[in-house]
Amino acid sequence: MKFDIIIMEELKKIYPEAEIAVQDVRKTNISYKALTIRENGNPLSPAINLDDYEKRYEEGASIDMIVASIDSVYQEHKGDMSVVPEMTRENFLSHTTLKLINREKNADKMENTPYIEWADLIAIPVYVNRTEGGMTSIVEHNSLLKNLGITPEEALEAGKQSLSPKVGNIRDVVMSFLGSDYTEQDLNDVIDLTDPNTLYVMSNSQKYFGASAVLDTKKLDEICEIMGDDLIILPSSIHEVLIISAEGHDPKELCQIVHDVNTSCVSPEEVLSENVYLYDRELHQVKTCAAEIGMDEREAYGV
Repeated sequence: MKFDIIIMEELKKIYPEAEIAVQDVRKTNISYKALTIRENGNPLSPAINLDDYEKRYEEGASIDMIVASIDSVYQEHKGDMSVVPEMTRENFLSHTTLKLINREKNADKMENTPYIEWADLIAIPVYVNRTEGGMTSIVEHNSLLKNLGITPEEALEAGKQSLSPKVGNIRDVVMSFLGSDYTEQDLNDVIDLTDPNTLYVMSNSQKYFGASAVLDTKKLDEICEIMGDDLIILPSSIHEVLIISAEGHDPKELCQIVHDVNTSCVSPEEVLSENVYLYDRELHQVKTCAAEIGMDEREAYGV
């Protein structure tokens, strides 16, 4: 008997009145089998990654242990699903932002979701709302927009208007995380920067899906003016990017750094890109730096 069938049958013993299902879920950069438990007609449920549990089963974990773990996860997170957006045109437009994602890994979204091209990435409209009950995030597919009476152009324009880019010096950003118990000297022991004003973090006011702030060329132009140079943009994650002056930096070496960070520090669904990007202040345009690197060199650098 298939693993997912066994798990559903065991959970049905615990929740005999619930609707229990397994379906394929496609999220940013990844896909997996998701198990849902819907009680009392509730249309919402945490999507529990069943692939992870199947791997544990293959490694020797018992069904009883796995079911107990799934039940614990469900009990912990089912309250998170209480934040349901008001399904109106006005509410969605007022909470629409843009999410910058990897085009190659999310090609399916280009078929049923409005998008804006940015170098080799795409920005899609997403409903985002943070409340005391949690964070709600919904990709605005064409079918959803049609039901709400919103055109694709309106959704993208609302997203652009909400970018609210925020730029911070890397030292100030890191110090804000470290707190008052740490000093500048403590930071110097971690980050070796001869000039603290040459490395910036760019995100949005919510620090959520903030990498899309790079679509604001006026803000990029302001940074160019401060630096007196073109910019290199390093994708940190879908939530923020790093910006440095273009002068004196080798794109191939930077691609290797980005690759190392992606594989060791960023969750798969939050990886933005393996490339780095050059913003030309004269042309007000961005290009993919890795496009200048030959295939042999890309393989050598693992990008």
